[in-house]
Amino acid sequence: MKKVMGLDASTSTIGLSIIEYDEKNMNLLHYEYYKPPSLSKVNEIERLLEVKNFILDRIKKFSPNEVAIEDFARFMKGRSGASTIIPLAILNRTICLAIYENLNFMPNILNVNTIRAKLKINNERPKKEDMPNVVAYHLNIQFPWIKKINKKNKKEVLIEENYDIADSISCACAHIFLNRKKKVK
Repeated sequence: MKKVMGLDASTSTIGLSIIEYDEKNMNLLHYEYYKPPSLSKVNEIERLLEVKNFILDRIKKFSPNEVAIEDFARFMKGRSGASTIIPLAILNRTICLAIYENLNFMPNILNVNTIRAKLKINNERPKKEDMPNVVAYHLNIQFPWIKKINKKNKKEVLIEENYDIADSISCACAHIFLNRKKKVK
């Protein structure tokens, strides 16, 4: 069995998952999210160091054979400018460098279109909000939704970070599907 670490990294939240797999089976072993420190509390280099240490700790804990990370969006019309994309790119490539330095291989860097194309169900490319159900379908599990109690009305609500976790799982699954296809040829 191989073990792949899936990562969805942004400056606000990092989704991380570990999937063990072989030619026929996939098993979700671990999932979590991590909040990098805010630049209001640390400088940019300290934030990168914190993120690098988080990744190194998870590498040590889970010993993945493979790593897949969602690539950063280079351009999103009307949504992301240089002030968003540059810090995201730096953070993403810092993670890639930490992986390369410690595991001696490059992570598989996958763009979101490739990930979603590989996880299609019924020839429909899923949207971001569909990803929890899509990965649950491919892993044959119930998605492990994380909830919190709303302070105002005391009701349980889903946390936004569920989608970062789902994206990390989808990245790992797409990596697995790509690897399986390569071996068949």
